[in-house]
Amino acid sequence: MVTGINAQISFWGQLTRPESHTLEQLWSGLCYLYRIVKNLEQTRVEQDPMAKDFMGTNFDADCGSGDPMLLNYFLWYSCSADSFLDLFSIAFATKKNPKLFRNMRNFRDNVGAHVIHANPNRKRRRNDNRQARSVALCQHVAWHFGRYAVGHLRIGDPGTGEFSPDDWGWALTEVHEALYSYISERLAK
Repeated sequence: MVTGINAQISFWGQLTRPESHTLEQLWSGLCYLYRIVKNLEQTRVEQDPMAKDFMGTNFDADCGSGDPMLLNYFLWYSCSADSFLDLFSIAFATKKNPKLFRNMRNFRDNVGAHVIHANPNRKRRRNDNRQARSVALCQHVAWHFGRYAVGHLRIGDPGTGEFSPDDWGWALTEVHEALYSYISERLAK
């Protein structure tokens, strides 16, 4: 029996729900992206066991992983996970926006799906200032204590009091593991 994050969640057993097909497709894609990033993290830690104890960045798309698509995995994951969470909340009558995924969704809203710089007057924009727009344009992947993460870059201008948001930072594998637990708990009910 497979347990933990490697156990398979399937929505095909929920075929009485019209959302089953789309949930299955989105979940499969999220799992695929998770496995890619998890393998990159494991490889980095195997190459340098001390890597779990520090933070760092290369200011490039791959953060030393050797995979130039790494930043894209975060962009794709945030957009798909946002859609998945919305649909899951409808299908299973759960809380629509649990705080557990707030940073990932904020990143998605301001970087992954609707780059704040391209549409600064869009409704629901918080912290829409020059610093936030600048950070949205220069996202990069960082190494954050054993995980690849995005959204942790903070810049500010003490003269104007404008700072980039502090609620965009998230690690794909950490969010996926939390999402797995969140879904498992709700499906078990």
